[in-house]
Amino acid sequence: MCGLISTYNATEPVPGPYNFGQILMKRLSVQGFIILDYASRFGEALVEMQQWFREGKIKYTQEIVSGLENAPQAIHKLFNGDKIGKLLIKVSSSKIIELDISTTQNRKKKCLKKAQIDMPKHVTLVPINLNKESLKNVREKAGYKNNEKTLFIWEGVNYYLEPESVDATWEFVKNSSDNESLIAFDYAISISEANINNYYRAKEFAQTWEKYHSNEPFIFTIDEGKIESFLELRGLKIVNHLDNKEIEKKFLLNENGSLIGQVTGSFRLAMASPNNAPQNK
Repeated sequence: MCGLISTYNATEPVPGPYNFGQILMKRLSVQGFIILDYASRFGEALVEMQQWFREGKIKYTQEIVSGLENAPQAIHKLFNGDKIGKLLIKVSSSKIIELDISTTQNRKKKCLKKAQIDMPKHVTLVPINLNKESLKNVREKAGYKNNEKTLFIWEGVNYYLEPESVDATWEFVKNSSDNESLIAFDYAISISEANINNYYRAKEFAQTWEKYHSNEPFIFTIDEGKIESFLELRGLKIVNHLDNKEIEKKFLLNENGSLIGQVTGSFRLAMASPNNAPQNK
């Protein structure tokens, strides 16, 4: 048995096996496991699954939600089970430029090649080391135009960067000349060892990260409650901000209002504008 997301934070007893007579008479065994139990076999599984897929032994279904503006609703469907198969978001014909370190992008290309999937024509993968290279130079070479409306999605990146590299990114976004351009990003708040137990599962997360990702330490954080002034000093204005509890209320509620998951207490989501033009929350 693996996976209990639908029962996270259940307010009533969770239904379980009731016909224990059959378990007894058929001599059945019930065993739980988590995905990390088989982390050492991920590579083996990837090769075999791709082969089975090419041979038609594995078939899949998927549900496609059109429009990035519908992403929040799509995420909700991901957690409440109201979907069919794999859930995808179609981002229309907008030009997409993905920036990441070369090792990660090379792995993505290798996986796509093995799965015989062509890179979409409107997607460009551009390698960059944000701690060493100029974001402005790399993006311009990739075809980025400063005067076009742009949604910058900065997810899971700033944690590992030096403060100078983070500031260079804010500077680049600030100089976008389109009034409707936005940057959506996540970040972690600064938490002292003395206060870490006051934030939901922050200590467990830190310990797990140290165990499995010691080569990628968290470097950059922002003091709690300081995000607005932090961005104002860098020429950006907050459009929307969610702490972990607000993320749960916005994205992780069932139709009956109960939670289907919780967010680690140190994480935050935010959206900012690179100018002082008014924005709709």
